[in-house]
Amino acid sequence: MLNQQENDIVVINCGNRTPLGTRTGVTAASIRARFSVIALHRDFMDEYLNPIRLGVAEYLDEDLNHYEQFRDLALPALIECLSPLKDLEPKPAPVKVIVGLPELRPGILDLLGTFLLKPMEDLRYRFGFELDVKFIYEGHTSILRSLVKDDRLQNEAQFMVVGGVESYVDGNTLEWLEKDARRLFCTDNKNGFIPGQAAGFCLLSSRNTARKHGLPIQARLVSSAIHKETNGFETGKNSTGEALTRCIEDVAQDIPKDTVFDQVYCTLNGEPYYTMEYSYAAINIAPRIPEINEFIAPFNSWGDIGAAAVPVLISLATEAGRKNYAKGPLNLITAANLGGTRGAILLNLENLTSK
Repeated sequence: MLNQQENDIVVINCGNRTPLGTRTGVTAASIRARFSVIALHRDFMDEYLNPIRLGVAEYLDEDLNHYEQFRDLALPALIECLSPLKDLEPKPAPVKVIVGLPELRPGILDLLGTFLLKPMEDLRYRFGFELDVKFIYEGHTSILRSLVKDDRLQNEAQFMVVGGVESYVDGNTLEWLEKDARRLFCTDNKNGFIPGQAAGFCLLSSRNTARKHGLPIQARLVSSAIHKETNGFETGKNSTGEALTRCIEDVAQDIPKDTVFDQVYCTLNGEPYYTMEYSYAAINIAPRIPEINEFIAPFNSWGDIGAAAVPVLISLATEAGRKNYAKGPLNLITAANLGGTRGAILLNLENLTSK
């Protein structure tokens, strides 16, 4: 257990919607049971007229347009995340909400944030306090960008929500993935990834604020880091994981050098490039990761879930602590996006009962 400080940033609650479930506990239980919802989709075919594989949230209305999919994934997940504050008195000051979205691409314009802004802000009528909503278009590493940039929780008694939402289930997006980006897992590209859709959010505060309001602390965000990979996927060069290595080394600075991570979570999506890059990074920081293959990256269960991946992985870790099946308190989460950004978070579970 790391030494506790009053200004520690802590996780109070998580909320998510994934292809495996409509709330955090269901998602975590389904991942632990190794369920998968990846299936051939009847409406989308590759250029060889073969159905493509998708990880789809089947409970969404099939008539929703692309932006409406984002809304109906994000709002229930955000409501679940904010639920501990519903009966809080006095009501908190405006709660800052940082929402990660995909990098701009065909099917995704910056109007997506504009579309999501009002329904998210309107949740003030449900909870009785204002939400200050901002958007970051950086895919997998969006949440890391918000954590590295924002230190307000360390200086003010307040709450903040970080999270993200992704849905690749759109004809324009899937065509771009297949023909232009050449990253879609399909008939002539077995090195691509399977697209998915999900939303995830985490409610944060300082330790002092959580104690003041009698709120349970799930975990401490020990540290986070982001760096730019100069040999990223989009450059066509081979990466030896330099940026990801630096990220892991940065977040591990506050723990003894002989301490290993109890569990590693990754946003790997099945693409060989990112798997190889992670392998290099794991070797570079050995022996903190004694077994390179011992990580949790549920892309075989739901595909790539983009900006939702890191907050959902945080929720998997906190649920493992809550249910007491976590391997230990120190959990590393790594992320990589198409723009070359690499990131890591070190999470210390505080809801884990001694075994």
